[in-house]
Order: sequence, then structure tokens, then C-alpha cells
Amino acid sequence: MDSKVTWVQGMKFDAVNRGHHSEFDVSLEQGGSDSAPTPKEVLLNAMCACSAMDVVTIAKKMRLELSSFHMEAFADKTRTIPSYFASVHMKYFLEGSELEKEKVIKLVALSMTKYCGVSYMVSKASPITYDITVNGKLIHEDTAVFSLEVLP
Repeated sequence: MDSKVTWVQGMKFDAVNRGHHSEFDVSLEQGGSDSAPTPKEVLLNAMCACSAMDVVTIAKKMRLELSSFHMEAFADKTRTIPSYFASVHMKYFLEGSELEKEKVIKLVALSMTKYCGVSYMVSKASPITYDITVNGKLIHEDTAVFSLEVLP
């Protein structure tokens, strides 16, 4: 895995991974042009995307049919230098006609305890909590606690 980041202008940067481009910037107040997400915002997006991919993959393996799914995440930053996530809260919103509560809780828990590598890395510095809403009803709240499994 590799990354190449090039300064564009001001506080705007272009990153390239495997030929895919991403832009980074900061707010006007921070001296940027507010044209792209900040690195910390991208990290929050990466946490969601990583876990969302787990959820969709595991739901398919469990034969759970999702009619829709999205996530939201909220991070409180410290007032230190460097600032980092003091805590992160992730919210899972699943819709479907036959989503069994226990299976949905298990599939999200698998992401938040075993599979989501991005969240695991963040959890080393910041506690992560999460909740699960199915068909508009909150069904579960928990804390992400990862355990590593050594592969043969």
C-alpha cells in the first residue's frame, strides 16, 4: 500500500492511491479554501466506509436482505496539539423487511470487534461507541472492543 500527496496551492493537496485521486483542504478559518474534506474528516469517512463494507458483506453471508443502509459518525476532537479524536460515535441505519434483531446486532458487532481495521487503528487512541437503528427503531448501543486474531 502506498500514497503520494502533492501540494496544489494554499492548504489544498492531491493524494493518489493506485491511480485514484483524493483531495484534502481545510476551512477558510484555518487558511484553506474549504474545497475538500480535512484529513480527519477523511479518516472519519474511512471508518464508516470500512465498517459499511463489513456490514454489507456479512449481511449477504447471513442472507439478510437490506433495502437500504447508511452510516453517520461523529467525532469530538481534543483541544491539544496535536488534536485527535477524543471519542467517536458511529450510527448504523439499516432498512429491510425481514431483519432479525439478533443477526443485525451480530453483524455490526463483528465489524466493531473483529473486522474493521480502520476503526481498530482509531480505537487505539480514541474510544468508539456505536448504535444500531433498524427500520427507524433504535435496537442496540455498544462500545467497540477489538481483539486481534493471528492468521496462520
